[in-house]
Amino acid sequence: MTDMYRVRVEAVEGNRLTCRVTVVYSGETLVPSRTLAFRFVWEPWYDLCDGMTRHLPGGGKGVTPEEAREMGRVAPLNKELANRDMDDSDWNQANADRFVCCVGITDRRNHDKADSEANEQVDPPHATYTITVTDPAWLAHLAPGMEWDTTGFDDDVWPRVHQWLTPDIMALAQGIDKERAFERLPILADALQEAGCDCDDILNHFRDVTATHVRGCWALDVVLGRE
Repeated sequence: MTDMYRVRVEAVEGNRLTCRVTVVYSGETLVPSRTLAFRFVWEPWYDLCDGMTRHLPGGGKGVTPEEAREMGRVAPLNKELANRDMDDSDWNQANADRFVCCVGITDRRNHDKADSEANEQVDPPHATYTITVTDPAWLAHLAPGMEWDTTGFDDDVWPRVHQWLTPDIMALAQGIDKERAFERLPILADALQEAGCDCDDILNHFRDVTATHVRGCWALDVVLGRE
């Protein structure tokens, strides 16, 4: 299958992963998808378990396939994901929240270019993804400088929210986004529910006081129409 994205790890800080994601296969979009972010975390570990060294810092120089497999085996994800099929979209969609608590996108460039234009772009569509995970251990196999191509899919089901977007809700959401006032997200959840929103994914995410929310939060982007 044609690779669709190139991912490069920029930073790993506690439970937060920052990476640059570039579109390889024209026509793909850069969306704040939890399932796609989960694939970005999962795929390097998956390949390490197969002895592939392309995800290691420095291209894996001096690391044998056997050593790469051992790195994958001792990574905490091994206990959770061993024998799982990375292409099982139903399982990914049902379980992404166990691993990823919030994903945000910033600095999107050339995101809206048509296919024909994207093929001619010197600078292809790209963005910065900030992914917070539920446990820093899920990032133990990642390090700045790792880079790989992926055929990861966005398996999220994006809700239709247009009927909920009253002027008051939009003003509240825009204020939270501009001021990064994530402590107001439960208030936004209440307003959305009163307006008829029945999307548990969005409501629960906004009300989750344990989640580490990030700029470009996927759920806030859905409300603001950036998905």
